[in-house]
Amino acid sequence: MREAVPLDWFRLILHIPVGMICFIALGINWALGVIFFGGFMLYELNQDKHKKDLAYKDIIGFEIGLGASIVLFFIFKYFI
Repeated sequence: MREAVPLDWFRLILHIPVGMICFIALGINWALGVIFFGGFMLYELNQDKHKKDLAYKDIIGFEIGLGASIVLFFIFKYFI
């Protein structure tokens, strides 16, 4: 049985703003958001390939930031 790897909260919190910036880029132009997302994923996967630093921790933070931005957008757009 594999031992669970603890989640690194600092790395997670550090990447939340990156996800929020991606959402802003999507608002400017959908292609800009897709390029930003793709570039971030390529960077993280390449870093994990060479440094073996468990890039999924950074990607989780990115996705939380992106998801939180989407939720906040709909709350402000439809309820406030």
